[in-house]
Formats: sequence, C-alpha cells, structure tokens
Amino acid sequence: MAKQQTFAGLAWQNKGKKTRRERFLSEMEAIIPWRQLLELIEPHYPKAGNGRPPLGLEKMLRIYFLARRIAKKRTFVVANVVANPNNFIHHQRVNH
Repeated sequence: MAKQQTFAGLAWQNKGKKTRRERFLSEMEAIIPWRQLLELIEPHYPKAGNGRPPLGLEKMLRIYFLARRIAKKRTFVVANVVANPNNFIHHQRVNH
C-alpha cells in the first residue's frame, strides 16, 4: 500500500529551486557507482559482533564523501584568502 502524502511533502516536492544539498546529492548519485563500490568494500568492512555495531557501509561512505567535499571547499577558501587577503579584509573607517 502506498504511503499517503502530507501537505508539507507535496509542497516540498513541487518547489521550484533545488537546494545546494539536493544538487550535491544528485551529482554524487550520478557520479559514484554505488553498487560496485559497496560490493568492493563490503567484504573488508567490519561486521557486527561484540561491542558497538558499525555504521552502515553506505551511510558511512556518503558521510565520508560529504566530509571530503567540505574539506576541499574549505581549503579552496583558505588558499584564496592567503593569496588575496585584500579581497577578504573589510576596511573599517576610524573617526578621529
């Protein structure tokens, strides 16, 4: 049986502009061959046993790729600030 849509769900579904998160996730979905990647890593990924169960492999990979993207973006910004500091400094007028 199909799950009933909520009003909020319908409004969200019909919105016009995609968020940065949605764009990133759709790009990641198109670029990364998830099935092959999961099949390659799965035999080496920890299994549940004694102690805390590991995070799901697909979820862990998505978090990893997101963290790498954020790190690259941050490195790019820092490099630009160092290379062109005057573009990022806000000059304040001092009244004497």
